[in-house]
Amino acid sequence: MSGSGTSRTDRLIFAVVQLLCLLLYRSLRREFRRRRGRLPNLAQPTEHTDLVQWRKIFDHDPRFTLFSDKLATKYWAAEHFPDIRVAMPIWVGTTPEELPDALVVPGNVVKASHGFRMNHFPERTPLPRTELNALLHSWLQRSHYIQDQWAYRDIPRRLFVEPRIGNGAGLVEYTFRSHDGVVSAGFVSLDQHADSERQAHFDGAGRRLPNKLGVPDTMHLPADYVLPPSYFEAMGLAQRLSRGIDHVRVDFLVDGADIYLGEMTVYPSAGYGREREASNAPLIERAWFEAFHNCWFLSHPQPWPLSLYQGAFRRWVVEHRRVLSAAPSAAPAPPAPVR
Repeated sequence: MSGSGTSRTDRLIFAVVQLLCLLLYRSLRREFRRRRGRLPNLAQPTEHTDLVQWRKIFDHDPRFTLFSDKLATKYWAAEHFPDIRVAMPIWVGTTPEELPDALVVPGNVVKASHGFRMNHFPERTPLPRTELNALLHSWLQRSHYIQDQWAYRDIPRRLFVEPRIGNGAGLVEYTFRSHDGVVSAGFVSLDQHADSERQAHFDGAGRRLPNKLGVPDTMHLPADYVLPPSYFEAMGLAQRLSRGIDHVRVDFLVDGADIYLGEMTVYPSAGYGREREASNAPLIERAWFEAFHNCWFLSHPQPWPLSLYQGAFRRWVVEHRRVLSAAPSAAPAPPAPVR
């Protein structure tokens, strides 16, 4: 833990905050220990996995609810970035019985707005209407306000139908870790979730990172893989979408030459992803700290006594930035932000 320049008072504040968080967020503490084999650092997070847990507890940015709502993200992007392609819904409802049979057809996807892993592809798994209604009802009963992911708490539970991008053809997925106009790391997946999937990680300038540990060689893109122009076009869109946000993962789906916004994720893998194995964790952490002044918790007044921690944390962020800037970089620094 960095903090050689931290005052005795601030160190006391951090100790109290750490203890209170471990006592009050017991399920988070237990889950983190189960997955990571240690206690989370919730008062002075420096690693990506701890930073996401910290965000769950302290950073209640209202925009996070918008980005966690699949429908709201689409409408927001369509309004503020009309040049970015978005698969817009052709039907929205609150009960399965409202869904017209004519829309439950190959070429469309049935989704829910308030969580993840709630997608039905009629051509993959055709269901009798009674079974489909039961499935959709189960979605509406499911809450994704889990693992203290605060932003999912108040999302309206809605069903919607959208046209399937690519209409069943193989798609390319690009994922960018983005920080107020800077991309720190990128990811490419061809035929994601299929047996033929191939993937690779890149730094913020599009340079290949070492192959992800634990992933079979057959799943990695060839060593001579060259990023297509669409990757850099999508990266520019991620830079624009992330302005004013300290960290957000922006996903795109590419159908030939057409780039579609997929999701904007504020709790990537709930903070339990394998960034270390992908060699991109140091890049993300460094860029996150550089953009931390955009964080809602730091940029908005907090009530006492939380304001004491806010002040100590703000001072510590400045100090930790110095530590990071003095440390040798494991990979090239990300490019300057797009304004």
